[in-house]
Formats: sequence, structure tokens, C-alpha cells
Amino acid sequence: MAYLLRTPTVDEGPAGFGRFFYRYKIARNDSLLVYGTSVVRLRTPGVQEAADADYFYLGGHEYYLSDVEYTILTNAGYGAYITTV
Repeated sequence: MAYLLRTPTVDEGPAGFGRFFYRYKIARNDSLLVYGTSVVRLRTPGVQEAADADYFYLGGHEYYLSDVEYTILTNAGYGAYITTV
């Protein structure tokens, strides 16, 4: 079975300056770093943090997961971001 991960997003606003832009928000992507069986969600991870992680998923991208990765992310509560392909 194949699994597809779309990294989580957060809507942030305002989208710009001025009255018009205060109503709109922009989706920002978070990255996921897996250390063993624990998952850390970061906005801008450093190079060393990414290198130290067992698995690293950069925000704004899609990743195909193995069964092990799927189990770790689902147990950590990120199953809503995973679809079965």
C-alpha cells in the first residue's frame, strides 16, 4: 500500500498592509522531523536539525511514505495529512 503525505499548513494573516488585506490569510507550511517515534513540527528547521532527524519532511511538499513512516506519523497524530494512493 502506498501513502502520500502533504505537510501541514497554518493560515496566517493579515496577508499585507491596508484595510483590504487584513481580511485575508496566507497558508504557511510547517515541516515535520521524526526522531525515533516522536515527531516535531517546525516552521523553519535548521540544517543540523534536519540532518539529525531520522526522517525529514520539508513543508510545502508531498512525500510517499513507507509502512514504517506511516505508522510513526499516524501514531503521532498526523494521520489527517496522509492519504492512501
